[in-house]
Amino acid sequence: MARWWLLGTLAVVASGCTRGSASSSDTPPLRPGQLAQVELGPAGGTLSIAQPAVTVVVPPGAVAAPVRFRLAAAPKRLAGAASPAVELTPHGIAFSKPVAIRFSFPTSGTTRPPELAPGVAFSELRLATLVGESWELLPTKFPEPGVVEGMSGHLSLFALLEPCHATCTDTDFRLAG
Repeated sequence: MARWWLLGTLAVVASGCTRGSASSSDTPPLRPGQLAQVELGPAGGTLSIAQPAVTVVVPPGAVAAPVRFRLAAAPKRLAGAASPAVELTPHGIAFSKPVAIRFSFPTSGTTRPPELAPGVAFSELRLATLVGESWELLPTKFPEPGVVEGMSGHLSLFALLEPCHATCTDTDFRLAG
């Protein structure tokens, strides 16, 4: 019985079938630097990709047992995101300490990083996670020039957003951003 299951599994893999209805032409393959996988345990550790430049820091004690983490660049910019998105899996893991997700950009003078959407103010960026079809902002800081860091207690899709904010002119309010 196990041999038939294994042969069936190999046949599906060999035929190039994908899970769900997406075909291989819908999702471009990941290029070098867009995927990292590592097993991290109670001692913590890091994993990074180069495109976009993202590092995930799992602090000591965040997980009780070893977990195989996977960090991958999203195949395209997601609606509402000011930066390329990344997916951190496996989903469903809850941490006893939040993990840090760091987006890094070159800091050559005052040039806007090309990875960011046009018109985005670097100082306004916030890390967000996709919940259903909406972005949820996460606690964010700027620990060093060119770095935006957010904290999360779970694994998900993450991107940088430039949140809308209200501005006041006399008694009229308008949305900006």
